[in-house]
Amino acid sequence: MILINLFFVFFKIGLFTIGGGLAALPLLQEAMIQTGWVTESEFFSMFAISQSTPGPIGLNMATYCGYKIAGLGGAVVATTGMITPCFIIALIISKFMLHIEKFKVVQDTLLTLRAAVSALIVTVVFAVFNNSVLTGAHIDFTSGTQILKFALFLGLIGMNIKYRLHPVVFLVIGAVFGIVFL
Repeated sequence: MILINLFFVFFKIGLFTIGGGLAALPLLQEAMIQTGWVTESEFFSMFAISQSTPGPIGLNMATYCGYKIAGLGGAVVATTGMITPCFIIALIISKFMLHIEKFKVVQDTLLTLRAAVSALIVTVVFAVFNNSVLTGAHIDFTSGTQILKFALFLGLIGMNIKYRLHPVVFLVIGAVFGIVFL
């Protein structure tokens, strides 16, 4: 029964995710925490691991959650549930897109979807920032750990703006920073 539930939960997420893995995060967060499959802290740890491993974030999280809940079979079922709607929709869209992309209503719909996806991504960014940097509702400047995390956060943003380094560099810096200082 759990495998069927895993498939349909991730199928529904895959069906309503427009804009890629980051856009799926609010749906993943809601589904995984409400079902009791993971805690909020585990969810953000899964996000960090999924972000730093190859492949789409949403798919990595589905695989990770499926494995946590039901082992290898759960990982396969959750992953299959997540990709099945995308596969079906891509087949349908590829059949008709060349013929309909020139219509204004289609172009306007795609622009509106981009705005909606951007809003979802910004929401997730704030949730991750709050959970990983602030660790609560505010920064406690009496906590050396919080000050170090906030300084790392600001430093990495500055480095990204100035140097546009590869994302792996930021992951390595974050990992080294965590090992040495926290």
